[in-house]
Amino acid sequence: PRVASESPARMEAVYSPSAPFSPVMLAAGQSASVLYDRVLSAFVGLRVRGGKGGTLWVEPNETKAPGFHRRAALSLSGGEETVELPFLDSFSAVHLRAEGCTEPVAVLDVRANFASQPVEYRGSFACSDADMTRLWKACRWATQICLQTHHLDSPHHQEPISDPGDYLIESLVNYCAFFQPWLIRQDLRKYAWILGQCGNRVFHTSYALLWLQMLLEYYDHTGDRSLVEELAPAVHSLLDTFRGYRGRNGLLCEAPNYMFMDWVDIGGFPGHHPPAVIGQGYLTAFYYRALADGIRVAELAVHPLRAAAYAGLREETRSAFQRELWVESAGQYRDGTPFQSTEKPSRWLPEDQAIETFSPHVNVLAVLYGLAAQERRAEILERTLSGPSFACQPYFMHFVFDALARAGLYGKHALSLLRRWRILEETQSLWEMWDSGDRSHAWGATPLFQLSTRILGVRPAAPGFREIAIAPVPCGLSCARGEVPTPLGNVAVDWNSGADGFSLTVRIPTGAIARVTLPGGATHTLEAGRHSLR
Repeated sequence: PRVASESPARMEAVYSPSAPFSPVMLAAGQSASVLYDRVLSAFVGLRVRGGKGGTLWVEPNETKAPGFHRRAALSLSGGEETVELPFLDSFSAVHLRAEGCTEPVAVLDVRANFASQPVEYRGSFACSDADMTRLWKACRWATQICLQTHHLDSPHHQEPISDPGDYLIESLVNYCAFFQPWLIRQDLRKYAWILGQCGNRVFHTSYALLWLQMLLEYYDHTGDRSLVEELAPAVHSLLDTFRGYRGRNGLLCEAPNYMFMDWVDIGGFPGHHPPAVIGQGYLTAFYYRALADGIRVAELAVHPLRAAAYAGLREETRSAFQRELWVESAGQYRDGTPFQSTEKPSRWLPEDQAIETFSPHVNVLAVLYGLAAQERRAEILERTLSGPSFACQPYFMHFVFDALARAGLYGKHALSLLRRWRILEETQSLWEMWDSGDRSHAWGATPLFQLSTRILGVRPAAPGFREIAIAPVPCGLSCARGEVPTPLGNVAVDWNSGADGFSLTVRIPTGAIARVTLPGGATHTLEAGRHSLR
């Protein structure tokens, strides 16, 4: 069905090239390029004259090098023509090449008609480490160019709305940088519709559970209970489907696939679509978290029987996870046990093998979601971080950081891990993976979320930020300042850490109270206004 969009229409603006454009004449076989100072999400516009009977190839590319992901062939009539290519693309260069011309073609104008949601730069961050300040801004840009008619995985790939793993991280960055919740609400509704149309059997199986996380994050950030109530039937249907994936060992052994873990190899298999022996622990951990989210949804929608059923399933799942996966001699959780699944192997489900693997992914999620006992969490994470198999890509690092916070290790490790992100000077953006992929992917933009919510320290403590948790983790930095937007107004934080101790100045918006925890452990409850603490 067609439903009117609730999000604003995209804004468009002409983005100027790095150097002022001068008209050029291209004979057959000649080429020219127009360069920009960063990767853009834009439509290419052209004004040309002449070149009758020839073709002008238009090849936008994310880098300055020759190449393209999408290209267009403009058939030249010989007169003056003004065109805009009919597709959005990501590019920092537009390469032009003339072919078959009996006369030169004059390229009179080349435009990048930039497009994104009409965001306001409400959030901000700066600190004593200039690289971290730059990284925050690069992550903001990566996310903005993905805010189109829905959150894109990237304007390069433009995958259809099937990637809530990407959108979860992008939505969290959205709250911290822009607080533009309309697109998030619309994406949540669209994906619920998709779940209903395909019986909850989506391409990326694990991502469906991250849609549920995204829904609860939306509620916590906006306080909009009505959307949770509206989508509660979809939540219950989804959890019913996943309950059917539980196998005889109590883990999710009967899933149709275990996509998506990460762009890494685990035990000789691709983490994109591993066999059940590798994926079952990972998917079970996400299911365990989803049951907690299901309890919240059931309580908000006043479904007490559902809440009780989910609580029982959580306890059964926790017991099975511990019984089946904990290996005392290794001090870690293994990924699964072989030959538990009755699902037939397929393109996206390799046949099980008699192997035992210990991925960082299952151990990180065990710590993050409380499957690991509290007294073991720090030890498990330390062993995971120092192990030879720790090869998580930028997407999964989002969960690594949150696990560090859960285990009390954030201050020890977060800053060194954040330094792994590298801003590409040519595009002012980040790699999709550590050193490959596209240069416009926002699933790796978690550093912005980490810097605003952990190092600056601002998170919602009650839905809609009626209560605000402010708990800075300095991570060895000497100072940080910035603002985090909320529905009630911006929260401003400015802290300094040095030989004289830790000092903090905050501004709390009207209508909110803040629970402030200083690095030394002292706590304060503050009302609206400006406050200074030491």
